[in-house]
Amino acid sequence: MDKKQTGFSLIELLTVLIVLTVLGAISVIKYKDLMLDNQIKATTLLGKNLSEANTKNYTERKKKSSAGVAIYNCTDLAKTLPKGLEAGYLITAGSVAIDKTIHCQLQGPKATKADFTATGIR
Repeated sequence: MDKKQTGFSLIELLTVLIVLTVLGAISVIKYKDLMLDNQIKATTLLGKNLSEANTKNYTERKKKSSAGVAIYNCTDLAKTLPKGLEAGYLITAGSVAIDKTIHCQLQGPKATKADFTATGIR
């Protein structure tokens, strides 16, 4: 009489389990890389927005001294953003002389960084 095998052997089950574990580990690593890439892009975009807000603010305030925001320090540029600086971000302080442009740094979540410009205006 022939005995027919039903189900899976222990070796087959362990092989599937090992393959799934390896695939899961790879996907977690890829997910973390993707999340870091997205955070780098978000921080870079916010830095660009700060530079653009700086240019707009400087132009408006040059035309009319009561318009815009006075910029004494890199950190003052956060006031030019409609909703202010987002949580988790920090601008490194740096004094800005009148009508001088300096490079400032934005620090974001997950140790991301971006540069932007600030132009002093009173």
